[in-house]
Amino acid sequence: MNFFKDVFKDKKFLFADLKPGDRIYKVIETYIFPDLEKIGFKMSKSTLTLTRKLGDFKQEIYFAKNKWNSGNEVVSFDPHFRVTSSMYVKWHKSKYGTAPMNDYVLGTRAHYIPNWTNEYFQDWWYDLAKDDNNEIVNFLKANIDKNGLPYLNALSDKQSAIDFIIGQNSNYYKAPMLFDFAFMLNDRNQAEIILKWFNDYKNNSESNFQADTLKDIEIRQEILNNWA
Repeated sequence: MNFFKDVFKDKKFLFADLKPGDRIYKVIETYIFPDLEKIGFKMSKSTLTLTRKLGDFKQEIYFAKNKWNSGNEVVSFDPHFRVTSSMYVKWHKSKYGTAPMNDYVLGTRAHYIPNWTNEYFQDWWYDLAKDDNNEIVNFLKANIDKNGLPYLNALSDKQSAIDFIIGQNSNYYKAPMLFDFAFMLNDRNQAEIILKWFNDYKNNSESNFQADTLKDIEIRQEILNNWA
């Protein structure tokens, strides 16, 4: 017992009198949100989500809570980053007569973001019950600023979203959306590159794409063929 006292006595635990969900919210509201509020983010307590509009896109930082959180034993969460676009949904309806599958541009858990460091990340979570809370806060603030926000910003512009997703050489299923972005930008050469990017991967891999994705690619190929 003395060992555990020694381990934890010098660590700072914020709002330790609160229930896990309320504690996570209070830490985010008090220490993470203020700097983000200054650049246009709003916070929803019910969903633990920070959002802001940037042109035709909406940026989101969502803090998922561990369902096993309990008292002061487990108080863990995991940040997720994503970008959506209601503009694209409206454009898609106007262009094709139907809505896309969703308004999702792209997103990921924090530790998959390029250059995000995984200090304090244990068993897929950040845990306020285990590590010094001030250190977790400072770590998250630095990573959000240096890596999280650039990730969101790269996906919040049509051209940069094309460049970023193609540059990752993944998420090939997003090719129809990227083609549409190129079409909106009236960039036929870019649209052709996107379809080649997708087809090269499809023809040289064992990945299986959904029938809807393949149909969407066929439609875009027809558009490209008739692009004046």
